[in-house]
Amino acid sequence: MALVDGELAGPERDELEEHLSHCAYCNEEYNDILQVNLAMTEALSMALPAELELEHYSRDVCRKLEPQGSWAAWSLVSLLLVFSGSLLIFGCRDAALGILAGTIALAAGAALAVVSYFCNSCSR
Repeated sequence: MALVDGELAGPERDELEEHLSHCAYCNEEYNDILQVNLAMTEALSMALPAELELEHYSRDVCRKLEPQGSWAAWSLVSLLLVFSGSLLIFGCRDAALGILAGTIALAAGAALAVVSYFCNSCSR
């Protein structure tokens, strides 16, 4: 199986290939294993997904988020997260939990700001 899977290298591979070239029984067994391996690989292979069009995908994301609030509200929430995250980071320099909470709030606010901006520009 190591030969079929391409895991055998060096002198062992050469020795086995030499043996297969002279031994009809082993060569037939090897070819049978190779055919089963190819058939199983073919049967298990997945179809490639259709190309993802970023424009349609992003528009759909924006449509799903629209009913949950206006972009002005999303922008305000993102700015509040960024501001509170910054305050936590700079106000709690000695507390690891404060820095962690501030970093999470800052990252969430920044991500929300990017989505808000992107969706706002999509809807125009």
